[in-house]
Amino acid sequence: MVQQDPVILADSLLENICLGREISEAKVIDALKQVKLMDWFQSLPGGLHTLMGEQGKSLSAGQKQLLALARILVDIPMLLILDEATASIDSGTEQAIQQVLQQVRKNTTLVVIAHRLSTITSADKILVLDRGEIIEQGHISNYWNTADAICRCISYSRPVMNYHIAPLS
Repeated sequence: MVQQDPVILADSLLENICLGREISEAKVIDALKQVKLMDWFQSLPGGLHTLMGEQGKSLSAGQKQLLALARILVDIPMLLILDEATASIDSGTEQAIQQVLQQVRKNTTLVVIAHRLSTITSADKILVLDRGEIIEQGHISNYWNTADAICRCISYSRPVMNYHIAPLS
């Protein structure tokens, strides 16, 4: 599971990604490349052995999320839950992560919890929840011209001039 506010251990970068699993440094570096952390990684004085400090206090929220994504890329699970996992990263980095996740989802079931519409546009199925109840479900292409909850999300997430959105009643 990758959460919005991931746990960062007061340990090395390597241990924060491997979490006790036997994973090669080459695989860790490849994961850092995939999540666009190479520039940051290369600036660290101790490389993979640099200590992250208590709760990763020197890391931005976005760096923490990307580090958590790198954790899953070194050993991809059969089921992966992303809970607002890209909420603190910029849109350019999010697009790069979405491309990586497109590859991951070929062999993994992804459950994505998100408020940002761009995070779920490639989903096979979208569920809209309200107070823990499913109020709508379907593929996003079914909702571009309707006045339902998914459409309201679309209208808040994108400029209205790019889409025909039916008026809400």
